[in-house]
Amino acid sequence: KVMSGKQIAFNLFRYGMMALFIGIFIYCVYLVAAESASYARTGTMYSDLANQYASDDFVVQSQSEIPALTVGAVPTALPDYESRLAGITPETSQTATSGALARAKIERLKEMNAEAVGWINIPGTDIDYPVMQTQDNEYYLTHDFNHEQSFAGCLFFESRISDTVSENMNTVVYGHNM
Repeated sequence: KVMSGKQIAFNLFRYGMMALFIGIFIYCVYLVAAESASYARTGTMYSDLANQYASDDFVVQSQSEIPALTVGAVPTALPDYESRLAGITPETSQTATSGALARAKIERLKEMNAEAVGWINIPGTDIDYPVMQTQDNEYYLTHDFNHEQSFAGCLFFESRISDTVSENMNTVVYGHNM
């Protein structure tokens, strides 16, 4: 049976569209696989970093060399903070030492990435990440702690706030798809 010109054109159009849609489908599968691989890589990196951060060996100096928190080092912007610290005794200084240890760990993070300004951990959740700050508020939407492209990004503070959280009564942490 001989096909007419319209039938040939229709078949060419139909097979062309089928090839186009198969190509689009394959490209979409590739994008989903690439995004999944990016999330897996970033998740592993953050998990490893969280395990390192949780270790007392994470700091460069030993815990005994970490200076204890003194009243003079307390930000005065917080109301009645000095009177709350006045009751710290050697027995109750565990919190002060923990604060000093946390500051030493943040300094270690800063050695790894100078834009690190903190760490956020919410017990009972999967939230256990570094917090960054840079002049470009969009950078850490698409980059991880190691400055690599990442769909997950990294948590960060607004660039306009002071890099000392204690100077800000309310600080918003931005991030997505963690």
